Amino acid sequence: MQEVVHMHEMLKPKTVYIIMVRNLSDWMWSGYNFWCRPSFGEDCALGGWTKRGMHRSPTHFHELLMNDSNPNIKKLYFSMEYLTTSYIERIDFAKNMTGKLPFVMASEALEGPNNVEHVHRLQEYLNTNLGSRLTLDISNLHLINTGDHRGEKMQSKHASAGLYGISGHQPILPATVEYINSKWKQCEYISTLAQYSYNCSTVHS
Repeated sequence: MQEVVHMHEMLKPKTVYIIMVRNLSDWMWSGYNFWCRPSFGEDCALGGWTKRGMHRSPTHFHELLMNDSNPNIKKLYFSMEYLTTSYIERIDFAKNMTGKLPFVMASEALEGPNNVEHVHRLQEYLNTNLGSRLTLDISNLHLINTGDHRGEKMQSKHASAGLYGISGHQPILPATVEYINSKWKQCEYISTLAQYSYNCSTVHS
């Protein structure tokens, strides 16, 4: 973030921010499966991908989150408080830098039947704020499941939402989703900004 601030101070560019968001439980579950953590795996570099042969468990993931407040237990990545407010922090950062709310898009919107509508919304935003005549084409859009270790440019043969080879293609536990939702206070606000309806009915007020 500080590097971005320095770039603005030096170049004062005409900039728009595009903030991609995702259902919080899906995002956290995929991060657990995708990123390697030295605390939980051998031969693991901080910030690297999970290695072949490693194993992830929905039960272990749930235990890590439930023990988040225990100082004697290994943490997942950051605190739950950070994870559940990180979208808002990024949105506020962009707003402070430009003086206006950034463009917020739900990644799920690009996978749904109305994906063209959302891309056109982005296109209009960019052209309005940058004075450009950009035309975005999503005719070749396809899913990539990096959890299958196929790299970031190869289309997955097993792209299925929330299922990863490293965890035996087991889904996140319903109890884990409920727990994460109980912490995600900004669900409705994020849904409004992204113009995509996340299921906020299970989020406790």
